[in-house]
Amino acid sequence: MKIKHWLMSTYLLVMLLPVAAISGLYYVVSEYDQRQDIREYFQISARIAAIEKMLQDTSLYQIQPRSHYDVLQSKLQPSVKIELYRYDGITLYTSNESGIQFGLIRIPPDKIYQDLYELRKSSQTYSIKKPVFADGRMIGIYQITLAREEWLTEVKDRTVWLASASIAFFLLLYVAVVWMLNRKLNLPLKRLMDRMTAFAEHMPIPAWEHRSTDEIGELIKHFENMRRKMELANEEVLAGQKEKEYLVAALAHDVKTPLTSIRAYAEALFEQEGLSVKEQKEYRSILFEKIDYMKEILNDLTIYTALRSSVRETTLTEVDGEEFFEMLFAGYEELCSGKGVQLHTDVIVSHELRVNARYMMRLVDNLFHNALGHTKEGQSIWLAAVSPREFMPDWVFDSFRSEIEKLGQHDLLLIVQNQGVAIPDELQERIFEPFFQVDAARTKKGATSIGLGLSIAKMIMDEHEGSIHVWSANPYGTIFVCTLKVEEKGMLRDERI
Repeated sequence: MKIKHWLMSTYLLVMLLPVAAISGLYYVVSEYDQRQDIREYFQISARIAAIEKMLQDTSLYQIQPRSHYDVLQSKLQPSVKIELYRYDGITLYTSNESGIQFGLIRIPPDKIYQDLYELRKSSQTYSIKKPVFADGRMIGIYQITLAREEWLTEVKDRTVWLASASIAFFLLLYVAVVWMLNRKLNLPLKRLMDRMTAFAEHMPIPAWEHRSTDEIGELIKHFENMRRKMELANEEVLAGQKEKEYLVAALAHDVKTPLTSIRAYAEALFEQEGLSVKEQKEYRSILFEKIDYMKEILNDLTIYTALRSSVRETTLTEVDGEEFFEMLFAGYEELCSGKGVQLHTDVIVSHELRVNARYMMRLVDNLFHNALGHTKEGQSIWLAAVSPREFMPDWVFDSFRSEIEKLGQHDLLLIVQNQGVAIPDELQERIFEPFFQVDAARTKKGATSIGLGLSIAKMIMDEHEGSIHVWSANPYGTIFVCTLKVEEKGMLRDERI
């Protein structure tokens, strides 16, 4: 439940509970009073009947000294008051009065005859007024007043009980509301603030599962999402920092060796005398080879840095697929023949593409040189570009053909396949990591890269919203497959029109 709805319900409950409690108490007290009234009525009626027997004495209704009523007074309880009047309204006797009364007091007829036979009840007394007859003639009137002592005691006790119950009820209601507010608001907010403080001070954050879906639950969920994102961002920053440090170390390591060689051979050419023409030619060849190697390292680093840049935008250009891949695959025959490797190319493309030509040239070049570096003399390398739903070239390794055909249902496939020793299964997921090389020795003779080629290839495919996959198994070799989205010929031009 949302906090605003919960608070509205709580406020309504806090307002209604006292009303309900008061109504309930009123109902209980009313029922109790009704039962007490009935019981008290019968008790009072019995007491009045007993007193009335004494007041039927006709001699009481004559003018006489007050002392003649002492016998009557002695028979009455202190809670009973008797008033005797003569028929003409003269007050004869009033009990519970001290002192001497001078003269006779006459009550007006309209008052003396008022409320005859009526049992009147007030908050403190019951009273009744009745006439007395003798020989068919009214000779006097008596009024009996009884104090409601038991009822007054009960009212006092009930007042104390009701006050205590009311105070206990409101205290209980207050404690319940405070507990609910603390459980609903204060406790989650305090725990959230503690977690925020711990997160800000880089302290361990204890596990806490808050299942509420109210605003605080949403706040906690957003904080946890923000915390996870910031932790991931920090991890990425640390990983980037480590990568930069490794990049610098790798660059220093890989540049140091060729620089040392260049210096050594340059000194030999300029300082050593008696070098033969053949030796001089060999030294110059080695110098150019090391310079080309360093240039290749710098090119890799430049492209890698460009692809990693967050402010860079990749520009895609519309190209004809068939012409583009024929251009990309050209020029590798001489490299293969120089190493004694056979090269086979197939271009089965009937679609147009939107690509970055420079990056795609680098992609194919990296994949080709990776394949050439792991292909021995007498073995083969295959390059192919195949439009969606076209037949795969028959030279694709049978073990991987069905999986590759699934990729080719909707996307254009760029395939680079070579014979050679397979990449171990446990390393196939890591070969696209920066600086990772299957051959761990970085100073291996004949090394032509620092381990960025396949990482750059994957980044290029990501820029083109494509993907790159690898399959490798003995005794076949390795096959890399890149997927690219295609456009039907003429579609792009129609859209611009």
